[in-house]
Amino acid sequence: MAARNEKLAAEKRRVILDAAVRVFAQQGFNQCRVSDIADEAGVAYGLVYHYFRSKDEVLDTLFLERWNVMLDVIRELDGQDLAPREKLYAIASFIVDSYSHDPDLMKVIIVEVTRAANSFGQTHLQKITEAYELIAGIVERAQADGVFKDTVTPRFAALAFYGAIEQVLSGWIFETLPRGPLAIGRTYGDPALLQRLAGAIRRRITTAIEADLGYGDPRGSFDLRKQLAAHLAASRGILCDPACVLITSGTQQGLRLCIDSLLKPGDTVWMEDPGYPTSRRTAEHGHARRAGRRRCGRF
Repeated sequence: MAARNEKLAAEKRRVILDAAVRVFAQQGFNQCRVSDIADEAGVAYGLVYHYFRSKDEVLDTLFLERWNVMLDVIRELDGQDLAPREKLYAIASFIVDSYSHDPDLMKVIIVEVTRAANSFGQTHLQKITEAYELIAGIVERAQADGVFKDTVTPRFAALAFYGAIEQVLSGWIFETLPRGPLAIGRTYGDPALLQRLAGAIRRRITTAIEADLGYGDPRGSFDLRKQLAAHLAASRGILCDPACVLITSGTQQGLRLCIDSLLKPGDTVWMEDPGYPTSRRTAEHGHARRAGRRRCGRF
């Protein structure tokens, strides 16, 4: 019973933290209230104070959780038998990929902490500096081995390296950098395609019959499943009957159906750590135990 209560408490605390990310990103830390976080999380106002002493502690927790993940990744990469450029490339890729996984969280960390020089940035200056020192260590050893030039100090190089990445992320956050079809963190909708889809929807509505207004086959439209089966055969070499295709409303519904169909309560599943929060919650709600793996998830 005690273990179950601890698990429920941890889940509720996570729900509050995830809600805080959305509220901080949308309203800004200084503009929102604890009651806004409670409303977003769907919990009582007082429950937030049961887990956190203040709104400041919520932000501190979010930052330290994610920043420590990055520090662990840098240390792990530095310990691997990789060329210095490959290490720096992997670090940069990890940070940028983190934005694609959770742009709201990255916005909160950058805007409310690392760029907040007079408030949270000052509070966590030692922890922030730790990342610069780890990167500077990679540069310093590369300079000593003659791989990198020594025209700048390792610390300056580390600040320039991380600063350039953060500036790009800030450009995406504040929309001062252009976003193309492959922009990270945003789905691109081709205007011509959207017009064609809108026209097709209008034509379908005007020619709909009574049968079209019912629930239909719970597996999804047969015509759509037939087209998907043909696509799988042509593009992936997978031969399947349309009867074997099931249309879901999205990734999470598909994941939940797989969990309910294939797993028993208490079964262990491998997931990214920290990974995508919604997928993690889907697995936990299916009573599966997670076995995490670092560096596969977000910052």
